[in-house]
Amino acid sequence: NLRLRTNMTVASATLPASFIQFKLQFKTGTDGLCTTGTWTDVGSGQAWQYGSSSVADGTTLSSLLLSTSNVDGQYAKSAPTALNANTAAIGQNIEYDFDIVGTLSSSVTQYSFRVVEANGTLLTAYNHCPTLTTAPATANLMRNGEFFQNGVDQGLYWAQ
Repeated sequence: NLRLRTNMTVASATLPASFIQFKLQFKTGTDGLCTTGTWTDVGSGQAWQYGSSSVADGTTLSSLLLSTSNVDGQYAKSAPTALNANTAAIGQNIEYDFDIVGTLSSSVTQYSFRVVEANGTLLTAYNHCPTLTTAPATANLMRNGEFFQNGVDQGLYWAQ
């Protein structure tokens, strides 16, 4: 399981508690842009699905991990998220924690993620899209740390 922490800035009007729900989307590709390409909802049967843990879905976060966050959002392991638990004023950043797993994701593939409203409406603007590249499949790893993808030497693979 991966825990993807993200935050959203309230831009034009105070966000009252119990007002909105969100969902997480992903795309395959290397551009890292949040509004181009084909996006898919994280969910059952997709490359990225919601994970499972002992934390209850919709639990209000007890701590903020992102330095720019001001308001506790929620822990999400389903879509849509629960209604936002806390009010956020204009200029505040509300933080969410998405539990995801790449059960069907491809090896050595870049994925970008974005948050949208539960009905699929894009947020007003995106400053960053979290992006990751999956590890090479075991069959592609060599003892010296190099790996091959599609028969081409891709250099060294370093896992932390």
